[in-house]
Amino acid sequence: MTKIEFLCPPDLLGRIPAPQPAAKFLPEWFRDLDREMDMRDAHGLPGLTVRACLPVADVMAQGWIIPTPFDIWTVVDPQTRAMEFRWASDLPFAPIDAHHPGQIGAEYPPFEGRSR
Repeated sequence: MTKIEFLCPPDLLGRIPAPQPAAKFLPEWFRDLDREMDMRDAHGLPGLTVRACLPVADVMAQGWIIPTPFDIWTVVDPQTRAMEFRWASDLPFAPIDAHHPGQIGAEYPPFEGRSR
């Protein structure tokens, strides 16, 4: 079995939540969703929801989640349509930060001008 080791800066140890398997974070709506819809598909078979789609289930349940220690709000500026992230002003540190465009290997990132 492969061993995964998560590292944490010492000053944040105990201040941020520990990583957890993604399967523990499946949304309630996904867990409660029936596998079948109340309709037939084009072949006369029961219509299936995404709950029955193995690739979707795999994507939602594989890997690890590191929860944010604070609430973060996503806001879209109605005039510029730019996406902004906000959090309480009294936090001891910023919960998220933007990536430098060079980190994705592109001079002009695909979402240039979309977030700030």
